[in-house]
Amino acid sequence: MVLLSQLKEHAISLFMKILKIISITSYLMICGCDQVGLPIFVSILYFMMAAANTKYFDLDSFYGALFTLALLGTVFTILFSNKYVNRFLVAFCYATLFVSIIYLTGVNNAKNWNRISSWFVVPTVIFIASSTIVILKSFKERIK
Repeated sequence: MVLLSQLKEHAISLFMKILKIISITSYLMICGCDQVGLPIFVSILYFMMAAANTKYFDLDSFYGALFTLALLGTVFTILFSNKYVNRFLVAFCYATLFVSIIYLTGVNNAKNWNRISSWFVVPTVIFIASSTIVILKSFKERIK
């Protein structure tokens, strides 16, 4: 009986890890709706390279690097969080990533709405669905 409960807990933990990886991968693959339409992981690399290649202090590249480090910290917090201990922190991190989608992809500009393609919609839906399942499962398992 104990072995069965341990096996069930291990299966749930593995399922949560897989869902976290799916949600982070789909987040990084969301393409922008602006004229360039870069995926988020390319935008993150661009912000880091722009900050690293400035000879003098540039406030825009500094804020871009700071924003990028915050996003990477959020992603690593989600990936390496404990099973049920940090459930509020994980929910906040997912909310932060969702808000960052709005600004990194250009959806907040009404002129870009006619450029929305499946490269934006499909990864966004996968990200929202998998992150919702992770959040609900972590709260549900904590209640039991």
